[in-house]
Amino acid sequence: MSLPVRENDVLKSELRILTDGRIIKGVFTSSLLENFGSRFTSDFKNWLKARDPILFPETLADNGLAITLNTRDLEINLSADVSILSEQSITLDSYSSDGPYSESAFWSVQNNVNLTADYFSLDENVSSGLELNSGFNVGGYKGVNGIFRGYINNDGSETDFSRGSTFLFMDFPDKPYRASMGDVDTFSNGHLALVPVGGVRLSRDYQLLQPDRQIQNTGSQYLELTESATIDIYVNGYRATTIRLGPGRYDVDNLPLSDGQNEIRLEIQYASGETEVISYSQFYNADLLMEGLSDFGVSVGYVSSIDTQGIDYSNDLISVGFYEYGVTDTLTLGINGLYNTNGYQVGGSFVTGTLIGNVGLRLSQSGFEDALNSENEPVDWGYAASLDFSTAIWGANELGGSNFRLSLEQMNDFTTTPWAPTNLFTQYGGRLDYTYSISSALDLTYYTSHFLVTDSKSAERYEASHNIRADWRSSSWRVSVGAEYTDDYNTNKEWQGYLDINYYFNFSSSTDRLTLTYNSKLEKVRAEYYKNSENKVGSLGYKVGTSQIDDLTQADASADYNSNRWRADVFASASETQSEDIAWRTKGTLATTLVVADGHFGWGRAPIGPMVLVDVHPTLAESDIFINEDYYGQAESISSYRGNSVIDLTRSHSDNQLIYSSPNAPMGYDLGRGVELYKPGSLTTHILTVGSDASRTVIGTLLLPNGEPVSYLRGYVTGANGISHSIFTNKAGRFVIEGIKIGVYKVSIDGHYGEFKLNDESDTLTYLSPINLQ
Repeated sequence: MSLPVRENDVLKSELRILTDGRIIKGVFTSSLLENFGSRFTSDFKNWLKARDPILFPETLADNGLAITLNTRDLEINLSADVSILSEQSITLDSYSSDGPYSESAFWSVQNNVNLTADYFSLDENVSSGLELNSGFNVGGYKGVNGIFRGYINNDGSETDFSRGSTFLFMDFPDKPYRASMGDVDTFSNGHLALVPVGGVRLSRDYQLLQPDRQIQNTGSQYLELTESATIDIYVNGYRATTIRLGPGRYDVDNLPLSDGQNEIRLEIQYASGETEVISYSQFYNADLLMEGLSDFGVSVGYVSSIDTQGIDYSNDLISVGFYEYGVTDTLTLGINGLYNTNGYQVGGSFVTGTLIGNVGLRLSQSGFEDALNSENEPVDWGYAASLDFSTAIWGANELGGSNFRLSLEQMNDFTTTPWAPTNLFTQYGGRLDYTYSISSALDLTYYTSHFLVTDSKSAERYEASHNIRADWRSSSWRVSVGAEYTDDYNTNKEWQGYLDINYYFNFSSSTDRLTLTYNSKLEKVRAEYYKNSENKVGSLGYKVGTSQIDDLTQADASADYNSNRWRADVFASASETQSEDIAWRTKGTLATTLVVADGHFGWGRAPIGPMVLVDVHPTLAESDIFINEDYYGQAESISSYRGNSVIDLTRSHSDNQLIYSSPNAPMGYDLGRGVELYKPGSLTTHILTVGSDASRTVIGTLLLPNGEPVSYLRGYVTGANGISHSIFTNKAGRFVIEGIKIGVYKVSIDGHYGEFKLNDESDTLTYLSPINLQ
């Protein structure tokens, strides 16, 4: 049988072995050479080629290659001595893992449907909606992909339809770049602002496979939700609040984020079950490219916005592009620009790595039609200059990373939207952030910003902020105490202390958890008792909480459930208002996914993306197929002959492991390998057929003409179709063959011959009468 191989905690390939289910009895030499030959030195490969077809693990271990069986996960652990490994080239030119892409359906259509209902007691309004997220693929991982999103909403009096982001794209992983057309984004390199447009985009993307996305504080930023979602907002590791939002675009700067608190994490749980994590920082990330490596992007389109009718396109056509090149491993240069008939922006970037840290310099100029600046003077151009520095100095965390960041900035009549120069920036100053780790449990952080600002509110004024904070954490506690000072147009000069306390208690008898939190800045006290659901069939999650905010009380409860084919979420809250009334709100979502691929139909709860459609063979009509079953017998999905299921592959353009089993299959039924490795594209659907006509298991005994058993010999069993199966006898002459079908088979071993026959009356697990060889 073949099992996946894990090396250094990374799935590499697969290997064909002989096993009794507890230990590895033998390794097929041909499989070792085929899947790992490129990793070995010429001497070791020549040694393998000269060995027997099946090698004992002990023999391999004596020669520097350790291979063991992980019986819990059904994986092979491989560890090789450096003396037998060839020199490997480390490069970023490869788009993903080295293995080939998995065969997929030529065409597939995925439809994720979310039903929503919402009730608010103050206006006695009941609203409902349908959210459709669709994706298709034609031609496999290098083919054409498409995404369509549409929303139907009913507010109790009328029904309207709106369209969400819709676009086509093609991936070229070996380059690597992606070409897109439709609702796309521009780029945020240099001082460019990220702008949604309707048009075309071509970009190189080395980080397409990484789940986290960095949002940089360079101009207006937005968050787009493709479906209803629950968002947990964490500030410096503390959960500040939980909000529930419908599909749409939201200004990140309008979220409850405080100046000086530059470690923001948004954990998004979509109604379909898909998750996303977004990080937000006020500091620009100046990244170095390896020598000879380039990064680029070009986007042309009409600026878009979202209103009640969906996406609306303006008459402002913009062209945006950037190019960055790694001159050396310690020097990266870049250019960027934006053009519109009414204005432009052009800029350059310089990033260098030194012994004391990374230094980045960004210079930009924007030109536009005559506009009035903050002093009511007519201007037609402006500029921006930023110097960014990051390094690890005294007190850096033992896990590495920068703990000192400095950003200096000068802007004069500058705008990131030169086609509509309504907001011209003029300010001079900088920000500094320093974290000193006293121990793994205690950190001290100091943040300060100082700017001279000129705008429509006033002439040149000085704005400053200071924030000093101590963070202490243990297994059950997280405490933050600090003080902040703010001096700006809206705030009087003052120091204000604050305290955040989080207490966690895990119940040892279950996965339930109790949390108690206090936030002095929000004047908020909250208690929660909850259990998170898992991505397993039948998993239930729930939460019950109450909070006190500025003398107002709120109580809420929610629950979510993962069925085999759908996912449901319900939420209810009761809030005290200023008029001492009680405001009730309830909301529910029901999500499911329907997939058609090469004429095969599947139904499950996988979000739109790469997935596997599990097709069950008619010979397993009365059996269930469990997908990715864990140690406790809980499966991520269950497929049957009466209804194929779908399961998502979480890593596009990378290796994913899928394990399948059948607890109620006929005795002796050979399901096959029981494990598959998939390397999918961005939206490919892969069809896994479990079961076949060749699913029988045969156990027999071979006897020599003199009646003695054929002991410890290797032979072959050949069917009428000419396909041969290798066998290996034990001391008593017994052998086992898996995966054969009805027919007549000939046995050949050590110059002796025999045969046996399987017919319709044979069981799936057949014990043969002793075979007397001639």
